Amino acid sequence: MPIYRSAHYATVFDVVPASLNIKVKSGGVRIEQPFLVKGFSVTGRVVNPAGQGVPGVTVSLRDTTISAVTNAEGFVRLIYVCSHYAMY
Repeated sequence: MPIYRSAHYATVFDVVPASLNIKVKSGGVRIEQPFLVKGFSVTGRVVNPAGQGVPGVTVSLRDTTISAVTNAEGFVRLIYVCSHYAMY
């Protein structure tokens, strides 16, 4: 699965299907079902001016139903994000 990470955030591409069970026999295997990238996941952190994580903050993508709430340390993960969305 394609992934990009830095010290402050991670982007993971959301692939459908997420997994596929196959058995490889002699001579190889052909996968008929394509894997499609449906978007990507963005992980980040909401911090206050002192650099401390802020829990309970809702992070949303404008004009979508995609949102998530920061955890106790201020981290949040949004899934199925596409490049044309705006975060606020």
